[in-house]
Amino acid sequence: MLEARDVPAAFYWNPLAGSDLLASTATNWVDGSGIRAMTAPGAADDLYFTGVEIPVTSTESLIFGAESFVVPPGSPPPPPPPPPVIAQANCYITSSDPNESIVRTYNGVHVMAGYTGTVDFKVSTFVGNLELRGGNIAQNDAFYASAGGGHLAVTVHFDWTAGILNSSSTAGWVHLVGATGIIDPGDGNTVGLGSTLSLEKNTSDLGADVTLGDGTIQGIGLPDIFVGEFCKLQRPAANLWLKLNQIGKVEMNGGEITLHCVESDSYLLINGGKVILKANGTGPALNTDTVIFKGRIGAQGPSVKIDGGTLELQCGVTLKANFGFEMANGALVTRPTTIAGGNNISLIRADAKISGGDISIGKPVEGNPVYATLTVDGDVTWTGGTYRPYINSTSNTFEATTWKASSTFYTTNGATITPDVQGAGNPLGKTWIVIEANKIQGTGDPSAGINWTVTKEGNPTKKMGVKGT
Repeated sequence: MLEARDVPAAFYWNPLAGSDLLASTATNWVDGSGIRAMTAPGAADDLYFTGVEIPVTSTESLIFGAESFVVPPGSPPPPPPPPPVIAQANCYITSSDPNESIVRTYNGVHVMAGYTGTVDFKVSTFVGNLELRGGNIAQNDAFYASAGGGHLAVTVHFDWTAGILNSSSTAGWVHLVGATGIIDPGDGNTVGLGSTLSLEKNTSDLGADVTLGDGTIQGIGLPDIFVGEFCKLQRPAANLWLKLNQIGKVEMNGGEITLHCVESDSYLLINGGKVILKANGTGPALNTDTVIFKGRIGAQGPSVKIDGGTLELQCGVTLKANFGFEMANGALVTRPTTIAGGNNISLIRADAKISGGDISIGKPVEGNPVYATLTVDGDVTWTGGTYRPYINSTSNTFEATTWKASSTFYTTNGATITPDVQGAGNPLGKTWIVIEANKIQGTGDPSAGINWTVTKEGNPTKKMGVKGT
């Protein structure tokens, strides 16, 4: 039998046929040698679900029912063998409280590739490490069902490559609290998400940091993904695609998201923090649809909305928003490409409505800006906020960053153009083109900063510039 201990132990799920299948029943567990436990797993222990039947060793205690049989050397044959082991059986993690309001705590829960059953958290649980490489996790927490579902909190590391995270019909939350993690089904493979996934900071202000790999995350019941303050959800540059199917929304409330080659049925809502969309010379061709959001906020959309924080487009990337793009606050920034042979064009494939916030094109992380282009493949309606184009005051070619629309660019006098002058040249009397479209029209022209006026060219107007005065 497993002896009393003061150090963490590994418990392997190996219940006998006819057992209660409760995680809190000691005899449902063995160690790696097949020795049955005397005590149930505790807060410092790791629970392993391998699906492998570990035979009970003949020289150790065999415990089943209320009896214990010991087989001393040289003694007569032992009693009949215990019932067969059913390592693929479901496991039910319950509370000692009848109302199931008392949480469980474990050092780790490891659901391995060979396990095909379900680990059912019928009580909210804290774990240091959560590993899901097969089988299913369910969150049938009746106590919290009426309050949005049960809670599973991971505080150290989360590793998810296969299986379903909440296969139950009860809504749930999985909180990654200051934890690192990886979600990587692999190209052509799918994992199922039935709970809201929330990246959160811990009490030391350490945010969760999760890396996304390839494959598909299939939502079950339209779960959401939240990224909180100091947290990171990162998809490094890749050749393959990650698809987010039937996800309700991806919401930024702080922290940072980095995406590349992502296609999502959800919408993107940015309330704070930073979302970075990256291009990659070894992935899809530059200015192909490298990040796609197909969902909508409300009945009419949009698919992408900035209410705060920053959306950063690396030059060479294309953001496709099926039901439109909107910005009411925050910032839209494009960054110069670092890809050899790359261009300095960022593309938004959607109609865009801009009612507030700042727009900077070709803004470097450090060093000099690049006179880059932001192209909107559709209409632009610009009613508020500030566009800050870079202009080169020392060049005879009148270099400037450019905001373009493939169709109509609507303007009002509620918007502002504030040039960011580069170089020591005198802009007096000189004009730089900073907006281009198939047609520019509206109820009024944007205002300009001090010592500048707005100019227009063409009939109908196709270019708008700023002139030093």
